[in-house]
Amino acid sequence: MTRESMEFDVVIVGAGPAGLSTACKLAQLAQANEQEVAICVVEKGSEVGAPTSEPFSTTHIATSCSLA
Repeated sequence: MTRESMEFDVVIVGAGPAGLSTACKLAQLAQANEQEVAICVVEKGSEVGAPTSEPFSTTHIATSCSLA
C-alpha cells in the first residue's frame, strides 16, 4: 500500500476563528519577512465554521489563505 505524504511547516487543528486567524497571521508574517511557509489547517467539520459534533472520520483539510 502506498501512502501520500505532504510536508508542512505548521499544522493548525481547527478552522474556527482562532485557527483561521492564526493561519492568516502566520502567512502575513512570512510574507512580510520574505519567507515561504507551508501552513495546513485541519477541520473535522463538514465545512469551516460547522458544529464539531461530527466524528473524526470526516476530517477535511483547508489549504488556502488570501493575503490580497
